[in-house]
Amino acid sequence: MEISLGKRETPTGVKEMEAAISRYLTTSDGTNIETFSKDNSIYASWRSGPTLLEFQQSLPNLARWSVIGTSQLVGEFRLVTSRSRYAIVVTRTHSLLELALATVRFRNAKNRIADTSKDSDLKELFEILEGSDPIAGFQLADLMSKALLDRTAGLDEEQATNSELKVLTQLCSYLDQSDYDALWNEAFSRIK
Repeated sequence: MEISLGKRETPTGVKEMEAAISRYLTTSDGTNIETFSKDNSIYASWRSGPTLLEFQQSLPNLARWSVIGTSQLVGEFRLVTSRSRYAIVVTRTHSLLELALATVRFRNAKNRIADTSKDSDLKELFEILEGSDPIAGFQLADLMSKALLDRTAGLDEEQATNSELKVLTQLCSYLDQSDYDALWNEAFSRIK
């Protein structure tokens, strides 16, 4: 016998959830924000700004909701695995700086360059990009990623939008060809 003495939360309906998502995204630092609903699904897309983890944590009661999407790095993904009647379909693209930062943070954590032909490395890059804010709190990695971008002629935001996997592959190659210690020393000398 199941007995629940706690207060039950009323499941959030489509209109309320769409309003909450729209409110959160429009007050975030994301760009190219779009939200709309169709049937029992809400579609939300944005560039940079809040990570998927931050987005998910901002949502009201997720009972009866699933959060799903696709990424160039990992294909289809599901953030909430409960039984669901409704879906939030998310698409988040990344800036060139976010991709460079993920490349540097992967290298710093693993002591090797990411191999973008391996699904396991792509999954870890995705987790770096979509965990807590990838830019906050890591000044050395942030400065290293900016120094890496200074060395990468020809990469631009449009390329990052069109093919994140291709740009990550190029960034990993640039990082591999760079003198990592010189990049680290340059960034370390800029820490305030």
